Amino acid sequence: MIHTRGFRGHHAYYDFFNKCWRFVENRQRIKDSQPLSCGRCGCKPTLEGHDACLGTLPGVKFACCGHGVDEGYIMWKDSVITKFPSWGGK
Repeated sequence: MIHTRGFRGHHAYYDFFNKCWRFVENRQRIKDSQPLSCGRCGCKPTLEGHDACLGTLPGVKFACCGHGVDEGYIMWKDSVITKFPSWGGK
């Protein structure tokens, strides 16, 4: 069984032998601290770690643009979650 997922809009799979996630396109290991560029717009996260296209949003705990692959979401400070469709391809 192959486990797959997206990392900031990049397709990845789990390498069970080496116990790590790898990019599908080049098989490179994904490091937890690696500041990946967005698979849709190509921008790296802000210094605070936010998606560049969303920036720093007031009243928000966490947010994700969806990177053209997944559904985007905003988790507000009161823990309410708002979901929205991703913007699609490049």
